[in-house]
Amino acid sequence: MESNQHNAAPVSPKPLKGDPARQAGPLFRGLAYQIWQTVLAWSELGENEILVVEGAEDFDRIGTSEAVGNQVKALSSPISLRSDCVVETLRNFWITKQKNSPRAVALRFITTAGFAVETGGLFGPSKAGLELWNEETARSIPKQSEKLREFLVSDASVVRRLVEPFNESVPSLIEHLKRLTSEAFHTEFVRRIEWLAEQPDVDVIREAVRAKLCAYGSARHLLPGDSELALAPLFEHVVQVAIKQGQILNSSDFAERFDEATRVRVSRSQFNQMQSLIVGCIQPTQGAASEISFASEGIVALPDLPVPCAQRTQLVDTLTACVTEHGFLAIQGSTGKGKSTVAQLVASKLGGTWLWVSFSRWGATRISEELQRLARQAASSPQPTSLLLDDFNPAGADSSMLLRHLAVLTHLTLRRGGRLIATTQRLLGNVFLRQSNVAPTALQQVPAFHEDEVKQLCVSAGCPQGARLQVWANIISGQTGRHPQLVHARVKVASRRGWPIPTVTDVLETPQEVNDERQLSRQLLKELEEGEVEMLYRLSLSSGPFR
Repeated sequence: MESNQHNAAPVSPKPLKGDPARQAGPLFRGLAYQIWQTVLAWSELGENEILVVEGAEDFDRIGTSEAVGNQVKALSSPISLRSDCVVETLRNFWITKQKNSPRAVALRFITTAGFAVETGGLFGPSKAGLELWNEETARSIPKQSEKLREFLVSDASVVRRLVEPFNESVPSLIEHLKRLTSEAFHTEFVRRIEWLAEQPDVDVIREAVRAKLCAYGSARHLLPGDSELALAPLFEHVVQVAIKQGQILNSSDFAERFDEATRVRVSRSQFNQMQSLIVGCIQPTQGAASEISFASEGIVALPDLPVPCAQRTQLVDTLTACVTEHGFLAIQGSTGKGKSTVAQLVASKLGGTWLWVSFSRWGATRISEELQRLARQAASSPQPTSLLLDDFNPAGADSSMLLRHLAVLTHLTLRRGGRLIATTQRLLGNVFLRQSNVAPTALQQVPAFHEDEVKQLCVSAGCPQGARLQVWANIISGQTGRHPQLVHARVKVASRRGWPIPTVTDVLETPQEVNDERQLSRQLLKELEEGEVEMLYRLSLSSGPFR
């Protein structure tokens, strides 16, 4: 019996069962989100700026002419003008404004939550008060600021909290709001407070910091892996600074902490040996490169458009407006819909210098490395970057990782005022939207050709105008369902034949080239997951059949 007891396998400890409602996971995630946002702001400080951690707000970015407090909240439920956190932010801004008069102060409320429409549709059937506030912030002359002021001084739930007295010698906020004119309220409050909703989550902000560090290190001849060593030390330093409250950080502090984390320490004797080896082994050569290059061979200028090419004016105008509004555009659709051509047309219409990367036939590892490299480039570039990422089709187990890398790249590109267009057969989905802070309307489907576009393509390929054009357009539309890839194939066949007067054979027999293109498209569709194929078909129903 004693022998069996000694040979028994050890029993693994089991965790205690507890009340999930008492677990602090959301609290820690919120704190991590605040700290990473602080580190990101620290990495972007100018020489004449300071960052005060846990000062008037979670962190205050102070320049020579303006001070901006930043309140950070990782929230899941939507917020409105009635939300406790919003009312409390207004009160905090009033306190800061009073204590720092006559300095110009502003406030940014940064949150992962979206906006909720106030009950009663006070600002429109689907318009949130905070959304209206942001629209008014961009206006130099108030248009609807009076609606916001009137709401704050008349809504019972808001007034009950605004009327609460302040400590110290801070005057009543509610009485001040009641006395303000629309113009004064617009100037003192609306234009000084910005509500940044649906911001990227903590994982994306952390990866954005990582990209910033790699860009910062590359300018100092460090490889990405070396620069990433500073990630945890910077986070820990901000935690320590936050505990002390009111501590000041600047760009010199950032450089010092980065250098401390990435420095390699050797003894004096080891250093002397290394120096001797370098002197003895390296022979200087004329014209030798003195800097590390992180350039990619896959990135080039926009390629030439195909010939012939349908200009798709109406679609291009719509998508161009989308990029102008959001800075980002994902052109989604099944194979052969002409996504790449449409993306090039949009980029050309927008103008400027665009960098083009085709991920066609790239493996997940190579795509991941390129997205991270582009993120570092976006983080370090002094000028806004315009990127066109073609054939970005994440799949399988690597999909979530690649979408996160795209979200980081998008966030950094837009943060710098740049533009990004991506073409994809995949549906990027809600997770990407949440991580990147991109509006759902930035995800656009490519429809099939309209009749006029089929005619336009025929004319550009040499088809005579008039009745013959109409007949050929009808034939091509019927045989291809106006699917762009199949239309191009059929137009090329007719063009090679010189656009003859159509016969019964032209109507009844589909050319082999079109059948080949159709078979290729079906083969490519097999590479998509079943759910994605079904969704793409549903989204394209209004565009005509793909037979």
